[in-house]
Amino acid sequence: MKIVIIDDEARARSSFANIIKLSQHNIEVVAEADCVKTGIEAIKKHKPHLILLDIDMPDGTGFDLLKAMDYINFKVIFITA
Repeated sequence: MKIVIIDDEARARSSFANIIKLSQHNIEVVAEADCVKTGIEAIKKHKPHLILLDIDMPDGTGFDLLKAMDYINFKVIFITA
């Protein structure tokens, strides 16, 4: 399973990535992004099965990111402080 983590806090991205790496499952973090714009780019480039998505980011919200997608063929787990 390919995962993209999208969160404006580097510490949160790192924590989630470390937890995923410790799992015994076939899961790979293929990209991390820190805002809506870079999140969209990462999704289009890596075509993940799942995204971990922050709600509030400097250039918009996780909902803005989803609205900007032409086609959603991945699962979403919202993450937020």
